[in-house]
Formats: sequence, C-alpha cells, structure tokens
Amino acid sequence: MKHSLHALLCAALLSLAACIPVEDFGANWDKGTADTALVGTWDDILPAGEKPKDSPGMAITCAESTCTLETLDPAEKMKKDYKPMTLRTLQAGDYKFVMVREEGKTTGDMVRYSIDKDVFRQSTPKPAKTAEFLKEKYPAAKNIHRPECKPDNCVFDSIKITTLDDETVKILSELPDTAEYWITEERYRKRP
Repeated sequence: MKHSLHALLCAALLSLAACIPVEDFGANWDKGTADTALVGTWDDILPAGEKPKDSPGMAITCAESTCTLETLDPAEKMKKDYKPMTLRTLQAGDYKFVMVREEGKTTGDMVRYSIDKDVFRQSTPKPAKTAEFLKEKYPAAKNIHRPECKPDNCVFDSIKITTLDDETVKILSELPDTAEYWITEERYRKRP
C-alpha cells in the first residue's frame, strides 16, 4: 500500500496510532460483512481544547458484503493516487473489527470498533501488554507480533499482523476487554 493511501486511510477512518497494519487479510477478508451501522456521513470528535480541523468529513456506503469509504474533501479526491477504500467488518468473539484496504489489494489496516448512539469508538491494543499476552499464551504465534520499535525507525508503536489467519483472529478475540489491554476513544460522530 502506498504511504499516502495509508495516511489517508488512517486519517480518514482511524487515528494513525489505532491502525493495526495487516500485510495479508487472507481468507478472513471474505468472511467480512457489511455493517450497515457504518453507513452515513461522519465527522471528527475533537478532544477538549482542540481546534476543529478543516475536514469536510467522510461518507460510508454499503452494498452486499462490502462498504466503501469516501472522503468528502474535493481537494483530496482530485489527487492522482486517490481511491476510495473498501471496508468489511470481521466478528472476532465479542469484538468487531473494521478491515480496510484499497480495492484489489491484500494489504491494509484494521481496528476494533463499536458504535453507540451515533458515536464511533475505536479500541487499539496496547502493544507492550499485547506482546506479554502473546508471549504467555501464544508463544508460537507466527502471524501477529509487536515489531521492534526504535526511536530512529518507528513511526508508531503497534501490533502487526502478517497474515490474518484464524489463529490471529482467535488471539484478538481473547485479549481481555480492559483498559490494561486496550485504549478506547471516541473518534467520530454520525451526522443526523
């Protein structure tokens, strides 16, 4: 995936730190569904004291098993490499993850989410705690890990998925639903 598309994706739907990079969604991409709760036009929710961005928001539409994410920024749409993003929701135990990629690609990003009263909340696994969980419960896991993150070569500390296989989905579903393991924040509000 081109860096500019990755930045657009994470800026448009997910905060950059919330993205779990996925090298290959594998067969689990086809297990994803279209969550109609995502349909609509969404705006950023700003933390207290933060000034509003000059962002016209984003629109999500769904058809059959796939949703499409479009920026509402005309300047962004005019860029040569702009393409809408494809979304699918994957159920992993009690959690929902939105998988996002450019159409036809196998790489992309995902994030755990919930929607309540037209507010999109995203949850990001805490990398250090997730790495401890992996070491203790799944030491042989080969498709999910915490890459080494050094100050001179690390954009953000995260978990990385090589192939989203069934074991990786199981691992994500078993991470305890506590603040010790997840950072949850309100990110977007759906327009009426």
